[in-house]
Amino acid sequence: STYLPRLYTELNGAINFSWVPNDIEKFIRAFGPMYPGAFTFLKEDKIYIQKFHLVKSESVYHPFLVGKVLSVLKNGNVKVALHDHYLIIEKLMFRGKIVKPAECLKIMNTLYTPKEYLERAMIKIPKVKDMVQIPYKEKI
Repeated sequence: STYLPRLYTELNGAINFSWVPNDIEKFIRAFGPMYPGAFTFLKEDKIYIQKFHLVKSESVYHPFLVGKVLSVLKNGNVKVALHDHYLIIEKLMFRGKIVKPAECLKIMNTLYTPKEYLERAMIKIPKVKDMVQIPYKEKI
C-alpha cells in the first residue's frame, strides 16, 4: 500500500514556478476551492490563487520571465508567464479579501515564492493540532 501525508495549505501550498506548467496547474487545483488556494508572494504580501486557467503560449519564455505579470486584461484578469504557457489568474485572495487580480497586480510585477517556503513545503508534514483554518469571504 501507499501512504500519502496530510497536506495543509499554509504549510504545503507554496507554488514552485520552476515546475512545468501542467504540474503547476495540478498543484494549484489541489489547493483550490474549499481551501484558500495555493500561495505565492507579491513582494512581501502572500497571495492565494483562487481561480485560474492555463493557456498554451506561442512563445517559450526564458526562466527569468517566469512568474512575471505580462498583461492586465480588460476583465480584471492577469496573464502570468510560465515556461511555454500563460497562467490566467481570474480570482485571488490578497490581504484576506477575495479580489480580481487587477486590483493588486500590475504589468511586470513578479509572483515569486521564496526558497525557504518551498523547502518547508517539501519537508514538513503538518500536525492536525497546528492546522488553523484561514477565514475568507467570497466577494466576487
